[in-house]
Amino acid sequence: MTRRAIARRRAAGWLAPLFLAAGSALALGLATTAIVTAREAKIRSKKVLLGAAIPGGDVKEGDRLTVNLREDPWVNVTFGTVTGWIHGSAVSERKDVVLTGKAESVRFTGQDVSAGKKGFNEDVERAYKTENPDLASAFAEVDRVQAIKVPEEELLKFAGAGRLKPAEGGR
Repeated sequence: MTRRAIARRRAAGWLAPLFLAAGSALALGLATTAIVTAREAKIRSKKVLLGAAIPGGDVKEGDRLTVNLREDPWVNVTFGTVTGWIHGSAVSERKDVVLTGKAESVRFTGQDVSAGKKGFNEDVERAYKTENPDLASAFAEVDRVQAIKVPEEELLKFAGAGRLKPAEGGR
């Protein structure tokens, strides 16, 4: 047997326990957890933004999901008995993520600019409103727009009328 063949066998002997440990970690529930940062999101059967939502796969901000696999920008997750895909922009695997209105941590980093996408938290917004009473109508308009809910069926109909067909896995 050549030195190369012996080296391969030794390497294979070391890799098997590593794969077994990784699989055991998942089986023991040591998999990564993601927190839903979007107000609402759906777990889908395919990696398509308007793809079929899985029944029971409606999640909301603060829900914890088990991460099974990442295929950026998509994440394969399990929520209760539901397993499927969610867009990575709707979740965070960070431990110090700050949610709208209920902070799990008060530390911010450059990567946590998601607060900019999500708006103010309740305390900051209240203070800003107090300091800027002339913006009351603007705050009311933002609240009105944020309250608009377009049913997914209407979005699908709109996309179909415009012949919009997003490819699976699209960003």
